[in-house]
Amino acid sequence: MFFMCGIDSTAVLLEIRERAALSDTDIKILTPKIMDIQGVEACLHK
Repeated sequence: MFFMCGIDSTAVLLEIRERAALSDTDIKILTPKIMDIQGVEACLHK
């Protein structure tokens, strides 16, 4: 099973996209936490 999460930059206001933006540090912290979730086999980021 494959899941993806994202925000459509053409449909969502900039102020909302800014609140949802993750810094490189956020990503480094969250990636291992996501991998700790039962059933998660991989977590990729751009």
